[in-house]
Amino acid sequence: MGALADAVLAAGGEIIGVIPGLLADAEVAHPGLTELRVTRTMHERKAMMAELAGGFIALPGGIGTLEELIEQLTWAQLGRHRKPILIACYTRGGPDDADARPRMVASVGQIVAAAFA
Repeated sequence: MGALADAVLAAGGEIIGVIPGLLADAEVAHPGLTELRVTRTMHERKAMMAELAGGFIALPGGIGTLEELIEQLTWAQLGRHRKPILIACYTRGGPDDADARPRMVASVGQIVAAAFA
C-alpha cells in the first residue's frame, strides 16, 4: 500500500490513511499522507474506510485483504451499499495474460456459489 500511496502523492493526488492506534504506535503508518486518521480498533478502521470510500479495490495481499474484500462483498450482497468492487490480480503471464480476468471471475464466482460471500 505504501507504493500505491507514494505514486498517488507523486502524481499530485491526496491520500487519506486509516490505521488502528496499535499499528500507528508500531510506526507502520505512512509518514507522507495527506491525512492520517487513527482509530481505536480494526473494526473502527474498517467502518471508517467503508464510509470514506466511493468504491473498493482489492490488490494482492494477505488474509486481512481477503477478509476485508469478503466483508464488502457481503455488505453489497445484503444491499448495504452499491459501491463498485474491483479485484486486481497479478498473473504469471503478466498484463497480456488473456486468461487472467476469466480465471479471477471464475474464482470469485466459486466463492459466491459456495456461499462464502
